[in-house]
Amino acid sequence: MSTLIAAQEALGRIRGMAQARPDDQRLYVAELEQENRMLREENRQLRAEKFAIARALRSRRRAA
Repeated sequence: MSTLIAAQEALGRIRGMAQARPDDQRLYVAELEQENRMLREENRQLRAEKFAIARALRSRRRAA
């Protein structure tokens, strides 16, 4: 899922939370925390991929 889309969806849920009951608010928070964990993992994977690509490019430049 695109990070921008996820952020927009989270913002919509946060706006809805202002009108929700306390039990619903706890559910929203739990969902947001789970989504935050997933986005952090996605970010970690993308950064690792970015650095792997950069390493490969450096190696190619040295070999050329």
